Amino acid sequence: MEGTRFPEKRIVLWSHPRSVSTAFELVFEERADTEIVHEPCARLRHRRSLQRVCPDPEVSTKRDVQQKIFWQLLGPHEKPLLFVKDMAYYVRRRYYDVLLPPMTNTFILRNPEESLISHYKKFSRFTFEQAGYAAMEEMHDYVTNTLRQPSVIVDGNDFRRHPTSVLRQYCHAVGITHDERTEKWVSGNVKGWEIWQHQGWHREAERSTGIIPPKESTPDVGLLPRRVRNMLPECRRIYEKLFELRMKPDDDPRYGMEVGEEVA
Repeated sequence: MEGTRFPEKRIVLWSHPRSVSTAFELVFEERADTEIVHEPCARLRHRRSLQRVCPDPEVSTKRDVQQKIFWQLLGPHEKPLLFVKDMAYYVRRRYYDVLLPPMTNTFILRNPEESLISHYKKFSRFTFEQAGYAAMEEMHDYVTNTLRQPSVIVDGNDFRRHPTSVLRQYCHAVGITHDERTEKWVSGNVKGWEIWQHQGWHREAERSTGIIPPKESTPDVGLLPRRVRNMLPECRRIYEKLFELRMKPDDDPRYGMEVGEEVA
């Protein structure tokens, strides 16, 4: 393909559903040096159902899906930076050795009380696997213990409260520059997001024009059915394990000072 090259960096943001990952992705949509690939691995797990609602003539078989994903993640692109946003639970362990080593693997998570409530409102029949926390833990362990890559974790609410601080740290961790101008954007449809248009997963993000602070209220998990509430203890255990490893905002008084602030 004329004008293509192998990207200087390939960054993937692994997430679980309702983790604020699409807002994080929109920051990278604003970068002129970046090509975005949105949830390519979805068809690894949901090929048949997605073919019904969002058909792709290039992926009529499972082998087609695998080859297209490998090309999207590992092949040439037009821009020097490739940024992939995807769900960890889409990728079974047998794909780890192929897909993960060439990537700079990073993670975003959100407290399970908020994410499960939000998930339930969008898709009430989700399973523990689809809640996504177990896959996040397994993949993070592989990335840090097997690949020996640094742990790069963003908490979704940290990002919403302190976007500049978190983005600055994230960009430093993956070896790229940060531009605060990317924290605002024009609302509208985003290329690649049509894959989930039938369920409205990204409707709020497409209407947004910037990063919105979270509501400082306690989620009412009593609104969830017992089946979903039973998922909370294990999701909470995993969340707390990974939360302790996250990048802590510089401008949060609990964790330090804003960069450039002088000591009194």
